[in-house]
Formats: sequence, C-alpha cells, structure tokens
Amino acid sequence: MSDGGSSDRRASPTVAVPVDTTLTPPPTPKTGEMPRMVSQASCTVLHNSMVTRYGDRMLDDGVVSYSLLESMGMWIGERLGKQELETMYPEQKASLERDDLAVKNVCKHLWPRLYGKQADRLQTDNRGSYVIHDNGF
Repeated sequence: MSDGGSSDRRASPTVAVPVDTTLTPPPTPKTGEMPRMVSQASCTVLHNSMVTRYGDRMLDDGVVSYSLLESMGMWIGERLGKQELETMYPEQKASLERDDLAVKNVCKHLWPRLYGKQADRLQTDNRGSYVIHDNGF
C-alpha cells in the first residue's frame, strides 16, 4: 500500500516488436481511378456460384437458365456503364453520340473496370460491326 507521497508503480519494460518490412500497403488508386470496393477473387467466386446454381436448373429448362444469366449480365453491364457515365465530364459525354467514339470509350474506360486492363485491340469487321480483342481471354 502506498502512503500517498511515494509511488509503488514501476515503469513497464519496453518490448521490441519485430516489424515485417516485406509487407506493403495496398496500392493507392491512380488519379481519377475509382478504388476497388470488392476483391477480384470474391467477384469470381460469386460469378461461379451463380453459374453453377442456374446451370443446375438447366437440366429442367436450359433456355430459361441461360436467358436468366444473360439478363443478369445485361443488367450488371448497364449499371456499370451508367456509373462510368456519371464520372465523365460533359464534353466527354457529348463525344459518345458517335458510335466509334462510344466503343472506344468502352475499350478505354469500361473494359478496365470489368477486366482490370484495357482491351488489346478494337477493329471493325467487313459488316461494319465493332470487334473488341482481348488477349487475356
């Protein structure tokens, strides 16, 4: 017990904590780039689970399963496209009235959000349709 004037408290010993210098923080997003909110692995697991679940239903009615997966993909793509449009400047939005510039925008801005890199090549076929090439597929 202490008498009020003196203190029985001892200084706690200093403990050295080893620091692992090989660990690095996650990369910061580049200027104008949206940070990723969900890891790529979790999106892949979710996608595979959805395909498996609706693929099992294919035994009963394959047309319904694939049309359901396709409609979900269209809905998600539409939402991502709208989000991308919201981050564009007005002069960039005005340039999307031309088909060629709109498709270039998909390759330059939307493709990296979906697949983590820009498309490798954009060209037109003999019917005038745009073909996006990505060597990662």
